[in-house]
Amino acid sequence: MQTFTLDAWCDLYDFTLGHWHSMLRKQIESAIAHYEWSTENANLTYSETLAHGEIAFTLNPEIGDTLTIGTAVLEFGVTDGIMIGDSLAETLTNLLSFLNTSTDPEVLKCTYTVSSGTELGIIFRTSGSLGNVFPIDVIVAGAVASDETLTGGGGMLVMIAPVEDLQIFVGDYYYDVRWQADDGTLVPLVGGIITFELGVTRDTQEPEET
Repeated sequence: MQTFTLDAWCDLYDFTLGHWHSMLRKQIESAIAHYEWSTENANLTYSETLAHGEIAFTLNPEIGDTLTIGTAVLEFGVTDGIMIGDSLAETLTNLLSFLNTSTDPEVLKCTYTVSSGTELGIIFRTSGSLGNVFPIDVIVAGAVASDETLTGGGGMLVMIAPVEDLQIFVGDYYYDVRWQADDGTLVPLVGGIITFELGVTRDTQEPEET
C-alpha cells in the first residue's frame, strides 16, 4: 500500500469527481503498462478530510470573555452575544445555539458540536488546506484551544496492490499518478520509481505545486 497527501492540490481541483489511474512501466515513456491502479479497478482510492479543532472549557465564562472563529470575535454575556448560563454546560448549550443560528460569514464556514458539556468541536465545511489556516482562539479562564488554527484538512490518495500481483516484477519500474476530470482535463500529480528486490522500496518524485 502507498499513500500520498494532496492537501494543497485539493484547493485547485475537485478530486471527488473524475477518475484516477496510475500505470507501472519499465520505461517512463513506454506504451506498455505492466500494472494499473485505478478507481475503476478499486485498487486506488481518494478521500478528503476536513480541518477541525476543539476548544476545551473548565470554568463558566464571564461577561466580556471572547471566542474567536476565523476573524469573528464573539463575546459572552453582552447584548446580542452568547448568553452565560448558571453552569458551564448550560453556557455551551447557549453557545452551540448561537453558532448554529449565526449569519456571520466567518462562523458559517464551520459546523459545531458540544461534547461532555465542556468541549466545543469546530469543523471547517470545505476540504483542502484552506481550513488549516483558519484561526480559532478563546479568552476564558481555564479554556484552551487545540491549536492556533484548525488542522488536519486535506486529501489522501491510497494505492493498493496484492503481493501476488507484484511478485513477478524484478528491478526498477516507473509509475505516475494522474487525475482526469469529467471534462477530459488530465492532471499528472505524483511519479516515482519502485524497485522490486527481495522486498519493495520506493523513490518518490513529489509533484510540483502550482
